[in-house]
Amino acid sequence: MIERQQPDGKWPRATTAAETEISSANDRNSSAGAGNTVGQARSSSYGTTTGYSSGSSYYSYSSSWSAGGSQQRSPGGLCGLSNLGNTCFMNSALQCMSNTRLLTRYLLADRHVDEINVDNPLGMQGQIATSYARLLKEIWSGGHASVNPREFKSAVSRFAPQFSGYAQHDSQELLAFLLDGLHEDLNRIRKKPYVELKDSDGRDDRDVAAEAWRAHRLRNDSVIVDMFQGQFKSRLVCPVCSKVSVTFDPFMF
Repeated sequence: MIERQQPDGKWPRATTAAETEISSANDRNSSAGAGNTVGQARSSSYGTTTGYSSGSSYYSYSSSWSAGGSQQRSPGGLCGLSNLGNTCFMNSALQCMSNTRLLTRYLLADRHVDEINVDNPLGMQGQIATSYARLLKEIWSGGHASVNPREFKSAVSRFAPQFSGYAQHDSQELLAFLLDGLHEDLNRIRKKPYVELKDSDGRDDRDVAAEAWRAHRLRNDSVIVDMFQGQFKSRLVCPVCSKVSVTFDPFMF
């Protein structure tokens, strides 16, 4: 997109559709309080996704700020991230995550607070979820041209030493760690049961997929599962007896 300079020498500052939606929703809900939260789960052929109501309290975070003694409105989310050495790999992943609207609304409205699982041995005692939510509030406050993600970087380095220091790393690896960390920190399952899956045994794929997804949700139930996880289908044929085995395994984004 080419941005043309205006006659007065200023540059237009376009507000994206996502920012407009969140900002306008903030205005609608500032006095309304909490609305609906999680919609009813709807089943797909291979797994289950969860719908989120557009009228929910995920919009409740305000993006107004004060400058020069006057109240001004700035588009939330239109904010840079300071580069800490060679951390552009992290910043690019964070910007993508920040503009994942459903998750951002959920965290800005503090919906995650009651779901933090500090006892999960696979989690980070809620520190990844808490530090990421705090960073999002700075980004979407509308009061900063850029913010310093040093606190979030420290939390990541504490639980993933491979990201310590300020060297370049793979952005996809950081994104995978963040999503997994958020999932385990916000896993609603406090005690994971043992689940044994049955063989497909020639059954319809939809039945096998639904059964595998239900088993997965018995041990993994979080906002990350709702939004980012799905299923892979694997089909194996024995070259000796020609028996066919079909499995459905979960994947993250």
